[in-house]
Amino acid sequence: MRQLLSAIIITSLFPLSAVAQTEKEKSICHEIAIGTGDISVWAIIFSNSMRTWGGDHVAKHPFPRPIAVHYAYCYNEKLGIGATVSYEHVDKKEFYYSLMPQVKWNWYNHKYFSLYSRVGLGVTYVYYMNRDMYDADSQHRFFPAFHLSPIGIEAGWEHFRAFFDAGAGAQCFIQIGVKCRF
Repeated sequence: MRQLLSAIIITSLFPLSAVAQTEKEKSICHEIAIGTGDISVWAIIFSNSMRTWGGDHVAKHPFPRPIAVHYAYCYNEKLGIGATVSYEHVDKKEFYYSLMPQVKWNWYNHKYFSLYSRVGLGVTYVYYMNRDMYDADSQHRFFPAFHLSPIGIEAGWEHFRAFFDAGAGAQCFIQIGVKCRF
């Protein structure tokens, strides 16, 4: 009798799980974005600091173009958790690679427009070469990375959007890019 009752309960729950899956499939769960901006905090600190790199380097390219790739899994309409990988170079001698898990909070959602904030903490790998790639004076360093964007704006269609992001950290102060949502 218990087995029969268990079988009836389990089979009655199958339609509920199918309805839940179809609702989940209709919603947008993933975001992939690529963006670029002006300059990161790390490039400002290390490119203009004489004592950090031994006093022999001054950046000739004052505005490097960082590139960041973002991924977020949206748990609901408000909360997304993911990661960002960013790359930046200065004067073909300094390279900054950052990896940060991030949390994104959408505080206003519309089908074609949204406002958000995001924060991330991770690590930045900095590589500096003095003369050539195989020079003994080349330096490698790891630093904690952070990024805080108190305001971000995205607009466009439901699945493809452009975004503008203002913040500070390992990515850029101002970042623009495109985003695919699926």
